[in-house]
Amino acid sequence: MKNILIIGLLAVLLSLASIPIKASAALTETQIQAILSLLKSFGADQTAVINVESSLRGVPPTVTPNLGSSSAVCNFLRDLTVRSSGEDVKCLQNFLKVTPSSGYFGNLTKQALVNWQSKNEISPASGYFGPLTRKRIATLLTQSGVITSPPASNSTTTIQTATPPPPAPASTPEPSPVPTPTPSIQSSTSTQLQTNIVSITPTLYSAQFEWTTNTPVYSKIFISGNGISKVIQSISGLSTRHLANVTGLKNGKIYAYMIESVINNEGFTKDGTFSTQAQTFSATLIPAGAYNLPHIKFASNATYTIKKFVFLNDETYCVGQSKMETATINPSLVTPNIATNGTGLGYNSTLKDINRKMTFVYNSPGLNLSVGDAEFHFNYGTYEFNDSCSIDGIKVTLLGSESEILNENGEKINFQDFVLQYIR
Repeated sequence: MKNILIIGLLAVLLSLASIPIKASAALTETQIQAILSLLKSFGADQTAVINVESSLRGVPPTVTPNLGSSSAVCNFLRDLTVRSSGEDVKCLQNFLKVTPSSGYFGNLTKQALVNWQSKNEISPASGYFGPLTRKRIATLLTQSGVITSPPASNSTTTIQTATPPPPAPASTPEPSPVPTPTPSIQSSTSTQLQTNIVSITPTLYSAQFEWTTNTPVYSKIFISGNGISKVIQSISGLSTRHLANVTGLKNGKIYAYMIESVINNEGFTKDGTFSTQAQTFSATLIPAGAYNLPHIKFASNATYTIKKFVFLNDETYCVGQSKMETATINPSLVTPNIATNGTGLGYNSTLKDINRKMTFVYNSPGLNLSVGDAEFHFNYGTYEFNDSCSIDGIKVTLLGSESEILNENGEKINFQDFVLQYIR
């Protein structure tokens, strides 16, 4: 009895592929997917499955001419991007003349779509196949006289031999994983669907977005900039209030975002820019005991790398009655207790040059320090006799602009100069 019921249901569902219907009530996504899975389990071909899905959703199938595939019908009912696969991808590849038409959306297909979007004045030409690109392709095919204008939801699309072409549509921006940055948050121009930003909460490496729509929709957000391109689905599902967490960002950078919501197979977007929190860095002078140069403490909320220190010597200072002038300065890391000079990380300390500068260089990749405080004290070496010096002691200046400390993004950090001295 169970098998008879299943076979009967299959026959009814397969008939939906060829009989136009009008959906009397909206099915849930779970119910639609269960019906489609049952069809596939009985070996229904892809065209039948897609047409049934169109009928269940109350959307007519898109009919296009034979594009070189095994079927004369192409149904574009979803967004397509890199790593998508299926008969609709193969139809797109045939339309774009991508060979071989494997049904897998790879970089070759993406580049072909970028070229097509550029040629057809769709901006930005990102290689993302979304609702607006589908609509643009359908319009071009209608202009060519191959298919009729889009029918009502309770009718079927028919093929005709000639149709006077309508006026060319205006170019429409395409939702894309790489949206064009805009200087500030902008409101959607759609009168059908309104999107409003509630909050954007950035951290060093992430941002949480919250937005609302005036109608329950599925929504997602595209993030781009600084070598990053991401698509994040709202975790709220079908809702009027949406949340998305974007991770894997760089600190102190400006990113572009584009929120896309789809209703009645039409996409609506809202875009703008935001900045992640910037890395902080500070340097503080700490007094030391007698006959010792002061210490310096660095602090940051992210990792950083010290490449070299540069010191400038004051030749009016020399040590003791022998009047020996300072010729080298060697920093030593007090805290945190990690491998530094002499215990794993090599260095090169140069003697004072003709400009009275002394350079201390850490071997590549440099001294890497994590979040928190790092305290250095400085050892000096005497080398040259200087009879003209007048002060018994040592005075050198740590040059912040000439020393090399890089932040987490590999950018140079400039800090103030610090005078290190003691007098005997």
